[in-house]
Amino acid sequence: MKVVTFGELMIRLQPYNYERFVQADHLEFTFGGGEANVAVSLANYGVDAAYVTKLPAHAIGQAAVNSLRRYGVDTSMIVRGGDRVGIYFNEKGASQRPSVCIYDRAHSAISEATTADFDWDAIFEGVEWFHFTGITPALGANVVEICKEACKAAKAHGVKISCDLNYRGKLWTRDEARAAMTELCQYVDVCISNEEDAKDVFGIEAENTDITGGELNKEGYKSVAKQLADKFNFEMVAITLRESKSAFDNDWSAMLYNVAKDEYCFSKLYHLHIIDRIGGGDSFGGGLIYALLSGKDTQAAVEFAVAASALKHSIEGDYNFVTVPEVEKLAGGGGTVTPTGIADLDAAMGGFFPGELTVLGARPGVGKSALAAYMGVQIAAKGKKVAVCSLEMSPMQYVKRLIAAQSGVDGRKLRTGRGITEADWTAMSDACAELAGYSMPFTFSVTTVEDLAAAARRRRDARGLDLLVVDYLQLLKVKRTCESDYVRITTVSHELKAIALELEVPVLALAQVSRPETKGRLRMPTLDSLRGSGDIEQDADNVLLLHRVESVRDEEVPERDRATVAAFLDRGDMQYIRANLAKQRNGTPVGFGMAFDPRHMTYACIAR
Repeated sequence: MKVVTFGELMIRLQPYNYERFVQADHLEFTFGGGEANVAVSLANYGVDAAYVTKLPAHAIGQAAVNSLRRYGVDTSMIVRGGDRVGIYFNEKGASQRPSVCIYDRAHSAISEATTADFDWDAIFEGVEWFHFTGITPALGANVVEICKEACKAAKAHGVKISCDLNYRGKLWTRDEARAAMTELCQYVDVCISNEEDAKDVFGIEAENTDITGGELNKEGYKSVAKQLADKFNFEMVAITLRESKSAFDNDWSAMLYNVAKDEYCFSKLYHLHIIDRIGGGDSFGGGLIYALLSGKDTQAAVEFAVAASALKHSIEGDYNFVTVPEVEKLAGGGGTVTPTGIADLDAAMGGFFPGELTVLGARPGVGKSALAAYMGVQIAAKGKKVAVCSLEMSPMQYVKRLIAAQSGVDGRKLRTGRGITEADWTAMSDACAELAGYSMPFTFSVTTVEDLAAAARRRRDARGLDLLVVDYLQLLKVKRTCESDYVRITTVSHELKAIALELEVPVLALAQVSRPETKGRLRMPTLDSLRGSGDIEQDADNVLLLHRVESVRDEEVPERDRATVAAFLDRGDMQYIRANLAKQRNGTPVGFGMAFDPRHMTYACIAR
């Protein structure tokens, strides 16, 4: 893999610690710049990364070159000339005080470069990817022309092009940015943006969103991504989602829109305590480029990119000094976190974490077993090891559900054996072959929580274990005599949490809930609806409750979703399931909508 990035490398001068400019008598001296930061990230991931710019031939220019060479970036195509290295002064924010950035970059070498300085045909020989940002053309009309020549040459050489919009109001006006970026984006394959940049550059924004207030509307971001893709024919659009709590504390996530697959994937959410946020977006770009070049699917790519960026926020300076194993570990690729396979759920709680007990509750017949099985297959398909203890269904019944979901064959055909076509047999055969490759034993032959713990321990020690599914909690027994069901279920709940902690694996336990009614109509279950023991709620780290919506007038349906619900009810072949993450130990409650296909036992997120 060979990647070329192009931009301005600058000197960063910053007071020590969190001093203000007016009180500082010493400044830290480092280098950085959007595209250079991306190149360093990629070099740390083992990619052949080359950086192109123009720098003076004097000692400061050489120091800038050396700052890249020491981390393995190819600097052989840097043009030497000009008089200045641009400077930016950075005053770090603290608590409620924002950061301050002052530029001193006029007449820098790259800002006075010409198209004649760069032989793009030679630069792109053997290159797979080219990356630049909206900061670079903002340096002047001459640099816009250089970027245009670079993009034309990249296209001629079959090179993928990514661009981070990165609007800088101190460098150009919105009208100037729109004119230049509209022309340049015609060549771009992968666009990286955030809500503010999309609005500032192209006038595209998400509705009902306030980044400073922490309110994120996912449907709005999907709209932003689609509008960008439709306007410029992008292959992918990535949108970073920053929720600012203070200068120190941000929530950080992202969405990646794959146009060809019409797939919107949201990453897990990270709660960041920031050491240095400069370069955070660049580290996302570097992570995304690496992930896509490595062949990761849409969800895995955005998870890798966000994890890389989350780690960068803990590192001083512009550059991101992390490795692929470190990023994979945080993203869940190393087994630390297991994505649920449900995008909205992953975005809300970050996935299944080791040592945590997640309870999935619903009334009988709503589809909780189907959802658990669906998540299990999605997780196993990623190479994770899932073990299922089903006390309600036989292994054959469970397997038939999995085959229906995997093959797209109506589950009623599998149960009855009637109406199965030749195409169905082919689809089921392919599904069985896929499932056979997954590490997902369908059942433990256990009835007590003690035997479950022993079986799970053996499974983990012998083959590894990334998720234990129990279907369902109230059916588990205990070996000792209990004076009541309340005591038994309390004991089971305590033991399931203990299993999660001892084995350092996430446990997903299904649970029956009572049938709360309002004026004769079933309503969304609440935490106190969990049957058998109030300790279930206490022991659980997360509680996800499901409710099947049967009327557009259902009080659980937000006003903005009612048209969607009405469409589902009119179809008759799909069900609208309202999911409520009623408890999460490290977050706030959140609700979202899912489409449930009962014939094939599959789910999809549809509304928030």
